[in-house]
Amino acid sequence: MKAALAVVLAGLAGMALAQSGQNSKSLPPINPDRPDLTNGVGITPIGKIVLETGYRQTGSGGVTLHEWGDGPTWRYGVSDKFEIRLVSPAYAADSFGDKGWEDAGVGFKYLLHDGGDGGGFKKPSYAIQGGTTLPSGSNAFRSKQLLPFLIGIVDFDLGAKGDLGANIGAGRQLDGNGRSFTLYSTSLSYGRSLAAALTGYFEGYMLVPTGAGNGAAGHYVDSGLEYLLTNDCMLDASVGTQVDRHRQAAYFDVGVSFRF
Repeated sequence: MKAALAVVLAGLAGMALAQSGQNSKSLPPINPDRPDLTNGVGITPIGKIVLETGYRQTGSGGVTLHEWGDGPTWRYGVSDKFEIRLVSPAYAADSFGDKGWEDAGVGFKYLLHDGGDGGGFKKPSYAIQGGTTLPSGSNAFRSKQLLPFLIGIVDFDLGAKGDLGANIGAGRQLDGNGRSFTLYSTSLSYGRSLAAALTGYFEGYMLVPTGAGNGAAGHYVDSGLEYLLTNDCMLDASVGTQVDRHRQAAYFDVGVSFRF
């Protein structure tokens, strides 16, 4: 499966390279939401499609989860301020022997205010993102009900000093007994150009479950690199870990995003 994913990712990157000369040079470089948790305010250009996909491996409590596709997300620009989003099923396998497809999802992102380039802390940009999972996966990974979420996005364009983004969100999740609860999240991510086509980022985030028996808040940090292969194709790699004592989770992922 890993070899197949490598072939698929290479094929997608090749398609982006082939199409880079056909796409308008006037478009800004692709700016995907992956791989960090913090999403930006960027909207897919009108009439364009962006695909963000990859491979993710997570280890927690002696259990390893592999996700081929890493929530493959299709984004389509409807207007300068609005895009629709479709999450395709990712193929997952864990160390218990469970294998199958994860749930699909649908959603949107709406740009509330554009603070402009280099607006800094005085002129931030705002957006809102929402959606829901669809109970469409294999039995081992299906949520069996809709799990909606809503995220508020703030972005500070610091010009040559980089970009600072923050998210705050809430979404429904299922516990081990199939009962739903609300999971709150907050994140902060800082990214900065390291070279002509290379960007690095560092992020911290917190997940806060509600309800008895769903555990305490989890705190995480991650960091990664993004490489602009062409104006329409971005490669990425990242690693992260939980920092709470006695509750350690670690993960890494690699991916590709391209616009056509």
